[in-house]
Amino acid sequence: MTDPAPLFETDSKGYLKIAVIRGVAVYVHWSLPAGGAMVACLGGVDLARWIYYCVGYSILVVVHESGHMLAAVAVGLKVYSIHIAGVGGVCRFERPKGVWAGFFVVSGGLLAQATLLLMSIAYVHTFGTPSGNFGRAMLNTFTLVNVALFALNLIPSRSRWSGRATDGLLLWKLLLHVFLGHPHPMPPVTVKSAEEAPIFPSETRLLEKAGFRPDGFIQGIEILNDKTTPMEFVVSTLRNHLGLSERDALLRMIEVHNKGGALIAISARQEAIRIADAISAQARAAGHSLICRYAGD
Repeated sequence: MTDPAPLFETDSKGYLKIAVIRGVAVYVHWSLPAGGAMVACLGGVDLARWIYYCVGYSILVVVHESGHMLAAVAVGLKVYSIHIAGVGGVCRFERPKGVWAGFFVVSGGLLAQATLLLMSIAYVHTFGTPSGNFGRAMLNTFTLVNVALFALNLIPSRSRWSGRATDGLLLWKLLLHVFLGHPHPMPPVTVKSAEEAPIFPSETRLLEKAGFRPDGFIQGIEILNDKTTPMEFVVSTLRNHLGLSERDALLRMIEVHNKGGALIAISARQEAIRIADAISAQARAAGHSLICRYAGD
């Protein structure tokens, strides 16, 4: 698997890819303006102010997720993508290889928000409060809204909309892991380099290779690693066609990459064939060489 695919691809989850920054795909969800609309209540119902607050809110979410990205890069982790939506965002990155690296990466978004807050306060102290509507909208978003989102992110909980853990929940679980021996909330996963990742010939059947058949496997699909299909495409495809969670789809993609392929069990033969055909068709339509087919005895 390789770096992200071309721009402006969409998926069934409502995301549109708008940029690729240093190999990291940036996706925006259609609900982003709704998040800005909620923030716009601070400035009334004027259309121009609504737009200003939408811009400020978008910048705030980008700053938070960029903080995670920069922290991950700083400790040598691969970042897969950034997703931005009306209820926040998510940065997908390789699992940290140590507890303290985990603390740093999970805290990266909060540190970025705190930096933006301090910069905003410093601006007001130096230049005074902005007089224009746009400047006031940015200041309100980068201070008041920033503090509110910072506090919400610190609460150990899961999002009611996405089910994702807040930064506070991950940090709390990391603390419990360190001091009370609880399970690690993000067990480290190593991703092989493109040179190390095995590539099998397209005719390879994983059922005939040792170490690939899961316990109790009867039938399902097999996916082979290749040199060109973007990692993010594989994650998105597995989520869409297999109904996997974001975490499980990411782990499956890493398995395919690290081992050269993977077998995924599906209980019904016709369903497995349908899913394999659908994934293959989507890959071909996107111009990727991903090999996915039915596998069974």
